[in-house]
Amino acid sequence: MPVLLESEQRHEELLAAYEPVINLPDLHFYKWCDKTYGINRGVYNTLDLQLYENGHEELFGRRLFIICFLSYLRAKDAGSERLRFGKGGLAETLSAYIAGQSAGIIN
Repeated sequence: MPVLLESEQRHEELLAAYEPVINLPDLHFYKWCDKTYGINRGVYNTLDLQLYENGHEELFGRRLFIICFLSYLRAKDAGSERLRFGKGGLAETLSAYIAGQSAGIIN
């Protein structure tokens, strides 16, 4: 059995935990995201499109990334029922999250 790095182990754990959700049809996945994180369809579609346009072409990986991103935001703002971004805030927040992941600051 190969030795996994910490981030790879986390990735494997996330895959195991969220695989049933990730494999839902698109509408059901969006509804799960709305129920769990309080995002509207526009936010979900924007996230999905931005990730796709930035090289996350595989649906499974893109959905896992969306879950990780939304979970990270939920942990930062645990007191709010719905995640809110404001004008231009989603793109800025997503860019900062991606930069943090690339730098190894965010898992």
